[in-house]
Amino acid sequence: MQKPNSLEELPRECLITVLQAVGIIDWGNLSLTSKYFNKLIKDDSLWKSLAVAKWGPAVETLAAQRVPNGGWLAYCSHRMNLTAAPKSPLDLGQEQFQDPWEHLVCCILCSRTTGGPLIRATINNFISCWPSPTAVLAPTEDVLIEAINPLGLQINRIRALRSMSNDFLAKDWLSPSEFSGCGKFTADSWRIFCRGHRSLEDVEDKNLRKYLYWVLNSSGNRGSEGPNKGDKRTGRTKDGKVTKKKGDASKTRGRAEQQKKGMGSSTVRRYTARGIKKDFRRRTRSSKE
Repeated sequence: MQKPNSLEELPRECLITVLQAVGIIDWGNLSLTSKYFNKLIKDDSLWKSLAVAKWGPAVETLAAQRVPNGGWLAYCSHRMNLTAAPKSPLDLGQEQFQDPWEHLVCCILCSRTTGGPLIRATINNFISCWPSPTAVLAPTEDVLIEAINPLGLQINRIRALRSMSNDFLAKDWLSPSEFSGCGKFTADSWRIFCRGHRSLEDVEDKNLRKYLYWVLNSSGNRGSEGPNKGDKRTGRTKDGKVTKKKGDASKTRGRAEQQKKGMGSSTVRRYTARGIKKDFRRRTRSSKE
């Protein structure tokens, strides 16, 4: 059998295997390289085949009837990562799983744990044994519960995991926060590692903020916050706590008084404690003179 000299010569099945591992942005870049790939990316049947290959035959039972003709591209695009997120020295557990479904599995399994070597090994083993939503939905709960015994809260985790896997394929979801067992941390982590979100605004988890700070600084955005500083737009520290600068409250009250009374800034200063003292000293000096 003659070896192919380019991706264009690969059999369709092999090409689908290759494309499962790359992000949507990479798909788009690939379509710009030749007319062949530009035409291929518009082939809706290819996207349906990719969905079944990537997430298992449950796609056909849970989603096939809901996806309109020509809609498989949009279906897959929302459920695949945009592009690979950079690995950081922080070595967060989520960094190892940038496929969106695997990433959500990791977040559900690692929540309320220490994140130590045993936890990571358990998560890696689970995803290796059940690598798709179809695989997770197939066995009984008891089999899955036994596999994550070191994590604790096994019943709750497995039920959340199976519910998420079903809804991941079956529903027209916008954010993982819509899934059972997936809160703000999971949604933020998915946005950062799977959708390329790079803003510190509204991200509260301290480890996610540290990762974003590392990404922003390593990419040359030196104007971003430091390790102990917060987001200027939100007034939050790296730990997500709201902070206020000294004097902010008095400035706000001063502006409110100006708007309410129609006074100028010099007039308002006269009615503050500091302004009254200055006015008193000025008048005292005038009387002595």
